[in-house]
Amino acid sequence: MSLKEILQYLEDRGLSVAIFLIEKGSIPIKSTKQDKKSIEERFMLKYKLNENDVKTLTLCAQGLTDERIAERLGTITAEGVRKRMKKLRKNLNASNKTELVAKAIEEGLI
Repeated sequence: MSLKEILQYLEDRGLSVAIFLIEKGSIPIKSTKQDKKSIEERFMLKYKLNENDVKTLTLCAQGLTDERIAERLGTITAEGVRKRMKKLRKNLNASNKTELVAKAIEEGLI
């Protein structure tokens, strides 16, 4: 199986974040529970985010739709999630959800 076929196989199964990281040559950094809070705080400061933004991004990384994210959060509509995702894309300089999640993974947030 060629690299192109492997990447297509991953993409067909919804693993576009993995493909993005492979293409960039990035290796996700795993964090411990102790580091998690400080990583989250630094991430929020760096990108001017709040806790709700981070929760939304985390749910997005789980592959949930905007509607499901809204249901999980319980305090926002699907339209509100879309607006928040637009803010996240702008603040993290990402063109889509895949890039958003990839940046969060690279920085150890997820």
